[in-house]
Amino acid sequence: MTTVEDIEKAIARLEPVDIDRLQVWFEQFRASRVEAAASVGSAADSRAVQYPDIAVRLGDLGTDIGSIIRRVSYAMSDANVSDAEIEQYKSQMKAEADPIAVTKRWVVVQ
Repeated sequence: MTTVEDIEKAIARLEPVDIDRLQVWFEQFRASRVEAAASVGSAADSRAVQYPDIAVRLGDLGTDIGSIIRRVSYAMSDANVSDAEIEQYKSQMKAEADPIAVTKRWVVVQ
């Protein structure tokens, strides 16, 4: 198997024009990997959301748990989610350290 050191040695022997070609290739390669990872992540995220039809904008709230709970609870209530489910969401929010991650499991976060 080729090691990183082998690749570094091979790159060190390249002519400048070939280094430019390698750089262009690598940028395209990196972009395709990022794009592929994003599409896999977004597909997984949409499957993991309990209420994918409820979208809530949280960007202006930071990580203030009270404000997040309030906004998401209202959105869930407006979408006719049961009070028991809303209370379960609130309990998870209070029990876990990352309020955004918890919220992303319940609704679509914008």
